[in-house]
Amino acid sequence: MLLTLSVSAWAVQGDIVSVDDWADYPVGERLLSVPGPWKVYSSMKVFKDPPTVVVDEAQRVLRLKTDHETMAIGRAMHLDVMILRTLTWEWKPLVLPVGGDVRAYAAQRNDQAARVVLWFDASLFTERRAIGYVWDSNAPVGTIVRQTGPQAERALVVVRSGPRGVGAWHRETRHVYQDYRHIFDDEPAPLVLVTLESHSDDVASESAVLFGRVRFEARQRASGGDSEPCEFHRERVGASRGSPDASSRLGVARELSPYPHSSTIQKVDGLMRLGGPFRR
Repeated sequence: MLLTLSVSAWAVQGDIVSVDDWADYPVGERLLSVPGPWKVYSSMKVFKDPPTVVVDEAQRVLRLKTDHETMAIGRAMHLDVMILRTLTWEWKPLVLPVGGDVRAYAAQRNDQAARVVLWFDASLFTERRAIGYVWDSNAPVGTIVRQTGPQAERALVVVRSGPRGVGAWHRETRHVYQDYRHIFDDEPAPLVLVTLESHSDDVASESAVLFGRVRFEARQRASGGDSEPCEFHRERVGASRGSPDASSRLGVARELSPYPHSSTIQKVDGLMRLGGPFRR
């Protein structure tokens, strides 16, 4: 196991830790082709169109594009969401996988154009857990699907759904600590990995999304999450750094394999739970 660097000791109200803003990558760079913090975490390792840094509305952003593929890339981190409670990210879906539905795992239709997934370490009493915020093709906003496998328990939260807003930038804000308590009824373990994902293999379709800045902030939010249009000319997609420099606080954590395998459906406490292992 590699040593990790915790950011929680430095996090104060208003402090910001950047996952990435893509500003330091050359335009056209295939993110996985050079040594760096981003690694592949999906079952597929080679892609027809690898993750690439591109320019959109005069800003550098990350493009994920799939063709009958499952794509997940991740950056290892180590931070405390009891302090860095707020996650904000910018995304622009371009193509939604036709027929994708987070509720239809058993029917093998659990594909989304975009996921932002937070992976939490295991504790003495719990397995590894994850919360994924998704743009679904069909499931209603607010749907929460829980999946339990031999290696992890995961909840997928539908933040946006359907074609409305496709082709435009949106900025989302979630109170991760509140979401974790609401979903798991427990205190969160340290966050150890963030994955950005796009999937179209189950429904034999295509998907595409652009990701802008992704960051955590030590601030309180009144509710579970907020959504708003995102116009780059109003706020540059660049690093927002607290003190000390946010990049210096990103630790190298051990390699994780976040995708266990398969499942059954039952309702628990009003949530759709997928019991048993899951594929991805």
